[in-house]
Amino acid sequence: INISTGDDIKKSAEVLQLAGEQAKKANVQLAYHNHATEFDATDGIVSYDYFTSQINADLLKMELDLGWVFKAGKNPVDIFNQNPVRFPLWHVKDMTAAGDIVAFGEEVYDFTATFNSAKKAGMEYFFIEQDFPKNSFESIKSSIDKFEIFKKTL
Repeated sequence: INISTGDDIKKSAEVLQLAGEQAKKANVQLAYHNHATEFDATDGIVSYDYFTSQINADLLKMELDLGWVFKAGKNPVDIFNQNPVRFPLWHVKDMTAAGDIVAFGEEVYDFTATFNSAKKAGMEYFFIEQDFPKNSFESIKSSIDKFEIFKKTL
């Protein structure tokens, strides 16, 4: 998928449409994983909005990376309200204000409203992730411990 130009976005939507149709024939669900750039306007087109408006939800679900959504300055709840039940998969990623990826609960993102909207989103599974941690096992333990505390607040 290429989203460098408006034409690229439109061509990518066509590819996703075809891939979604083929996946459906094979009883497989196609899902698209975002980064922050999908929320930037390119030649007047926001690729994320274009994909969700041009491709039926039964052909393309969204594997929403919450960290990148927040980094792009967007609110996941607003996205869920625009496209209910289209988000069966979430990546739960926390970042510093500078954009450094950290263990869950370490920094700036408040995931409360997002998790309270899980049903509206259609969330089935979520993955707590941290890209390139300095110590993988410490990061996993910290994320799990902080998530256990967090979920008691929901």
